[in-house]
Amino acid sequence: MVFTASLVLSFAFVVLIKLIYPGYGTEFWVAFILSAILLLKGLEVLLWGLEAHVELQSIALSQQISIIASAIGKIAILLIGATVISFAAVTALEYLVLFAAAVVFASKHGLVLSKGAFRIEYAVALLKRSWPLAASSLAVVGYFYVDQIVIAVLMDVESVGIYAAASRISQQLYILPTVLVAAYYPRLTHIHAQSPETFDEGFKDLSVVLVTLSIILWGVILLLSDPLLELILGSHFDETATILKLHALGLIFVSLNIISGRWYVMQGLQNLTLVRQLLTACLNVLLNFILIPFFGLDGAVYATLVSLLFLAFGFDLLSVRTRKLSALKSDIICRLFSFHAVKSSFASLQTL
Repeated sequence: MVFTASLVLSFAFVVLIKLIYPGYGTEFWVAFILSAILLLKGLEVLLWGLEAHVELQSIALSQQISIIASAIGKIAILLIGATVISFAAVTALEYLVLFAAAVVFASKHGLVLSKGAFRIEYAVALLKRSWPLAASSLAVVGYFYVDQIVIAVLMDVESVGIYAAASRISQQLYILPTVLVAAYYPRLTHIHAQSPETFDEGFKDLSVVLVTLSIILWGVILLLSDPLLELILGSHFDETATILKLHALGLIFVSLNIISGRWYVMQGLQNLTLVRQLLTACLNVLLNFILIPFFGLDGAVYATLVSLLFLAFGFDLLSVRTRKLSALKSDIICRLFSFHAVKSSFASLQTL
């Protein structure tokens, strides 16, 4: 179903860009090449299949291959003379390599795409159940990217560049909780059907590990961000290091939010997921307009951190159906203050 939807959307996008750009100039070809990414995204279902089989190594290897291929491609076009079209092509190449590797690894586990597997009744049922999750994904833009728009409105383009550089780097760190949750949550879902109590313990152990690793990674950013950014970006981006140190703190809350999102889906609370994301997005927009005039770029980071904090802890208190999750998180916070409890969580996760 996912691949079919990507195929339809990609075709519709090509038709749309042809209407917008009747000629065959740079704008048309950039949009046309990038539309291929939308088509390739349909193959992401294979990564989900590997995730369900807890094939973490295959997923990580696919991503590493694509990143290396993209880096080589970007270096090559810089050496021979980069154009906007060539950069778009390299971006599409990254996704092509990623999903080509996913096809290879998935086939080894008997995971293949088949046109006979598509059933319209099942597709409609999935759409009815998943549309809140799709809409909530759009709401994520409200607290990850809208701050740059507000900065552009209240400050200047240079400030947007400084903030975007820092936030982009910190967002790359989010792959850590994403991969770990992808690796362990299918097993926790299976455990939940057998013993909810055992699931709760596994959930808390995984959360403790995620938060602990996030804190350690944030400490590394505090120590190394200044020399690394000066080496990569030069002294003109000194302010970026300060923003990065603050922005990277959000990794702690993002870790909890990623695993909480899985908990919401498993409990059938997709509608609450949408409300949760929309409220957070609105809160972030409001805080940006309030804090940026007082604190500048730091204000945008404060708005993001407060929004992520609300997403991680605040919303769970607003609904009776999520009070249990709030109680689990309270226990997780308490465990973080005990070295023995943290060590025990790491040990338990190894046997999960």
